[in-house]
Amino acid sequence: MYMFLNKRKILGFIIGLILFSITVTSLSYAYYSWQSSNTNITFNINDEYFYCETDINSSVSNLSPVTDYKNGILHKFKVNNVANKNTTFSITMNISSIDEALKHESFKYKLMVDKTNGSNNCQAGASGCEEVANGNFKNVHVGNNTLVPSISLPNNSRYEYYFFMYIDGNMSNPTEMQTASMVATLGVCDIYVTFDTTEGDTTVSPKYKKVIEGDKYGTLPTPTRSNAVVTYHYNGATGGNSTANDTVSFTFGGWYKETGFTNQVTANTEVTSSINHTLYPKWTKSKTVTLPTPTWANHTFGGWYSDSEFTSLIGQGGASYNPSKSINLYAKWTYTATPTITRSDYNTFTYSATAGSSYIVSKTQTTKPSAGASGWTTSTTSPDITSAGTYYVWVKDSQGNVSANSATIKAYTISRSQGTGTTLKTQFDRTTENTSNTNNDFTSSLVVLHGTPIWAKATASTGYTNLTLKHGNTNMTASGGTFNASATETIASTASYLTYTVKYLAGNNNCTLNTTTYADKTATYNTAWNIDNPTCDGYTFNGWTADTLNTSTAKYGSSSANTSWTNASTPVKGTSTTYFNNLITTAGGTVKLTANWTYSGTPTITRSDYNTFTYSAPNGASYFVSSSQTTKPSAGATGWTTNTTSPDITSAGTYYVWVKDSEGNVSDNSATIKAYTISRSQGTGTTL
Repeated sequence: MYMFLNKRKILGFIIGLILFSITVTSLSYAYYSWQSSNTNITFNINDEYFYCETDINSSVSNLSPVTDYKNGILHKFKVNNVANKNTTFSITMNISSIDEALKHESFKYKLMVDKTNGSNNCQAGASGCEEVANGNFKNVHVGNNTLVPSISLPNNSRYEYYFFMYIDGNMSNPTEMQTASMVATLGVCDIYVTFDTTEGDTTVSPKYKKVIEGDKYGTLPTPTRSNAVVTYHYNGATGGNSTANDTVSFTFGGWYKETGFTNQVTANTEVTSSINHTLYPKWTKSKTVTLPTPTWANHTFGGWYSDSEFTSLIGQGGASYNPSKSINLYAKWTYTATPTITRSDYNTFTYSATAGSSYIVSKTQTTKPSAGASGWTTSTTSPDITSAGTYYVWVKDSQGNVSANSATIKAYTISRSQGTGTTLKTQFDRTTENTSNTNNDFTSSLVVLHGTPIWAKATASTGYTNLTLKHGNTNMTASGGTFNASATETIASTASYLTYTVKYLAGNNNCTLNTTTYADKTATYNTAWNIDNPTCDGYTFNGWTADTLNTSTAKYGSSSANTSWTNASTPVKGTSTTYFNNLITTAGGTVKLTANWTYSGTPTITRSDYNTFTYSAPNGASYFVSSSQTTKPSAGATGWTTNTTSPDITSAGTYYVWVKDSEGNVSDNSATIKAYTISRSQGTGTTL
């Protein structure tokens, strides 16, 4: 069919329409059927001809996914330019309906051209064919869709075009395509003007209009544009999650060929383009918006964003803003509060922060957690702290803003070291001793929070001295002191065995002790020592007595100090040597051990003449000579004399000589001498 248009202003405008529909049958693959009506359109242009020609009876059915586009739907058409000027044309698809499943990147088209007027078969893959355009139907819409905006056509040319539609079998084809369909009209050489509605919330009817090059645009639609309402979401500031808004209205100022609004188009403006093109509306806004600057305690405002995830910044407070359409703006906040930590007792603490909604308490979360991290809680009291370390408290507000500022509190391990010879008592959360109960006592290592008061006291066991009490390297008063925990450390009590001086006394002026053997000794508690039993001429050693003694601890013995010495005035000794231990418990004290003796001197009697004798004894100081004193006399008895010669013996009998020393000790040993009566009997006749 040929159509002639006798208009001198037209340089070369052709309209060709191809009506087609695509249906899908429910098979294992999507199959398509295309019916087309073919049209030849010719225009008379300046006594020459420019026309579009389509094949007759172009009909394809049962389209399925293919790996080669040439096996898809094919529609061929010819465009002739026998005018005297080069020209251009567009290919437009006016979609009446399309199922969403067909809006897929695997549903494609490709336009090839044979510029030899039929010498090359593009469907057969002739090398002389050229690709003009390709694309897919992913973003098409109901209405006019410009598939190929501009195709150049030289004067005096007759080109044959191959338009392929196919499902790319090299890609994933959704099964939903099996029941999908599309109805559309393919426009070849038509010129459509589209009225742009991308600026703001604009509507226009009709959305596009077919025009003819050289004619006037004719009646143009008047678009409408909704007010741009800026709604502010303060996200917790200024009285909670409040909103407010600014409204900007728009006044239509005509259609223009460019977005820069240089060339205006009216109903009387002549169409000078041979291809599809767009007209842009010009708008005058009622005002420029000044973005507000909100405030929120313990928050820093970070600007207005167009999304609640804060990825697209619109501007800071006080900035000018020209919204194109209604928009929600979200205030971004940086939460700056720092939690306040208060120790509750030795192993728990509380925390709070201005505008704080939930918290994370962790020893391992050393960096700022995300708002969606696990562990957030509304509790404001920590769990029991059972391990030493630094605990971090993070806070977020009701809007999910996590503060970059954390608070920390440290927990320490307080250990105990009770030294030998000491008793160590420790209590937590005490500045003085709790004597009413043992609730605060701890007898092994304990984890406590920083600042926990710790009370401690040390006592030394019997026999120990130099008692010390320390926490770490710091001395404490052993009788009881306190400190606030500030480090992992050990409370230690120490003591050492006391020492004392032992002096040895002869115990009798008649006896002396070897100054080397019996030199003063420094004795250490719980360490036994021994001393040989002393000797003295005329005396028997009876043992040692002490001037002072701890009768609860003092011990003595022959081979070891294993016998309690319970009375200082009772002489004690070993067989030949005496072992001692723990005589006193006074550090630096002195104990005097005095030798106790029994005077054992035995007088020696020497007859001087027939009726007198002399006598002497070791260390004898006075004597008692008597024939009647057969038993040991007392030291104070009458008859003691310093004479060492007896009186004249005038009567027969046994004479006892007793001796005592200068200390008044009477020896148990006496000496005896006998006196006899010698009678005479001079017989008769004898001289005697």
